[in-house]
Amino acid sequence: MGRNSYTTSVARHTSVVIQQLSSPPGDHTHRRGNAGGRFINIKIQSQSVWVTPSGAEKTPAAGRLGDIRERPRDFRLLERIPLEAGSVPVVLGERSENDRVVTFLDTETTSLEIPEARIIELAMLRCRYGPDGRLVEISDRFDGLEDPGIPIPEDVAGITGITDEMVRGHTLDPAAVREWLGEDPLIVAHNARFDRPIFERRFREMRGYRWACSVRGIPWYGMGYGSASLPLLLGQEGWFFDAHRAHADCLAVSWMLHTVPGSLDHLIESAADRMVVTAGGPTYPVRSELGRRGYKFNGDKKNWTREVQPPDVDREIAFLGRLSRSIRASYATVTARTAYKE
Repeated sequence: MGRNSYTTSVARHTSVVIQQLSSPPGDHTHRRGNAGGRFINIKIQSQSVWVTPSGAEKTPAAGRLGDIRERPRDFRLLERIPLEAGSVPVVLGERSENDRVVTFLDTETTSLEIPEARIIELAMLRCRYGPDGRLVEISDRFDGLEDPGIPIPEDVAGITGITDEMVRGHTLDPAAVREWLGEDPLIVAHNARFDRPIFERRFREMRGYRWACSVRGIPWYGMGYGSASLPLLLGQEGWFFDAHRAHADCLAVSWMLHTVPGSLDHLIESAADRMVVTAGGPTYPVRSELGRRGYKFNGDKKNWTREVQPPDVDREIAFLGRLSRSIRASYATVTARTAYKE
C-alpha cells in the first residue's frame, strides 16, 4: 500500500475527542500533521453519549463546545492513533539501510497471574523505524485466538470483549507462529516480564529469541512521564486508542515509540548485554541507601538488584561491601535472550 493510500486511510479512520472533550456538531474537518509531516483532513462526526467504566454517562462531544470556547485551558484534545489492524501493511516513509526492525508482541490471557494465565489472543506486528526513530513502515501483522480449555473469566471477557464463543475451536499453530517470526527478531512487549514467560510456556521451542521491554527499557519517569501505562503515555502525547485487544496494543506501542523522540534509542540500548548486581541477605537496615543508589527491591526473592555496565561491576561490589558487611553481593550477565524470563 503506497503512501497516498495510507494517508487516505488515516483521514477516513482517525477520530478526535477532548478530555471531557468535544467535536463540533455535524461533519467538521480538523487539520493535523501526520507521521510524514504532511497535513491530512480528518472527518469528525458528532458523538452520542458515552459511558465510563463506572457507568457514568458523559455529555456528547458536541454538547460541550460552549464550555470549551469559554474555558479552553480546562480541556485537552485527544486524537485516536491513526493506525488500524485492517490498514496493515502501511508505509509512512522511505526505507534506508540504517533502519531498525522491531517485532511487537502482545497477549490477552485468562489471568494477570503468570502461573495461571493462558493465552486467548496473540498478536504480533513487524515495524521498521528510521535512524531518527520515526516509524517508516508496518509490513506485516499476526493475530490469532486460542481456546484456553477453561471458561474465560467474566472480568477478562468484560475488559477484552473476547468470549468463550469467539475462541471455541481456535488453536494457535506453533509452526505458523515460528514462520511469521522468522530467524532472529527483536521482540518488544509492553511488560515483557508478563508476556515472555507466558509466550515461552505456550511455545516451548521458541525460548531463544531476543526480547526488550517498552515499560522497563525506557526511562519514562526520567523523561517526565508520570506512568509507564500505555494509555497514559499516549494520552500525555495527545493520543488515545482502544486498549485491551492484543493487536490494538501492538499498534499503540508502535505509535508511541514513533511519537516520543528518543524512546526507540533507549529501547534498543536496553537490549544490549548488561550486568545485574544483586544485594541479598539482611538488607533492611540499608534499604534507603540501596534505593537512592538505584537498586530495586524484588519482593519474591527478598533482594535488591541494579543494572550496571560491565566496567562498573567491581565498583558496585565494593560499594555494597562498604555499605554493609552482611550483604551477600553477586552479579550476572543479562542479555536480550535471557532477560524478562521471570
